Amino acid sequence: SFRGTVSPEEVRKIFSTQCVYLSTSREEGFGLTVAEAMLSARPVVAVDNGGVQDLISSGRDGIIISNDYSTEQKFSDAVHSILQDEQMAQSFGKYARERIRTYCSNSRIVEETLVFFKKIISENDEKNKVPNIVILGGADSTNVGDEAIFSGVVEGIRKEISHCSINVVARKPEKVQ
Repeated sequence: SFRGTVSPEEVRKIFSTQCVYLSTSREEGFGLTVAEAMLSARPVVAVDNGGVQDLISSGRDGIIISNDYSTEQKFSDAVHSILQDEQMAQSFGKYARERIRTYCSNSRIVEETLVFFKKIISENDEKNKVPNIVILGGADSTNVGDEAIFSGVVEGIRKEISHCSINVVARKPEKVQ
């Protein structure tokens, strides 16, 4: 059933009652709902749409199915196999949570973002330019922890890349009516 906009707590509560999460999107950049389901220790069945490949290790913490004309039957088969094998479902859920905690950890995201900024700054240093960095971010309402990540990135950049002009524009998410 469609519940409309719900709080992060409600999202976690909904995921905790599910046996398996289906991601039917045929095009996805990252797949935040997939990450949230994995963080809730739920096995995920998802279409191979690009973004989920970074999150799911098919056969270990979920199932990725090919994006073709037989997708509906493959979804059915994958869900059926998970529902028929409780041990597989629990194993997928356990590894899903471990994977997402590692992949989306604040320290990993901060580290990779700093590597990205250092590369840009290094390229500009070679051209004798001082880069002006503007960071736009804010507190998202997901259970992955974007506010802590954003703060960590800004703090890390300020500590390690002090010779650049850094402007931070932070925002809070708008409330949906």
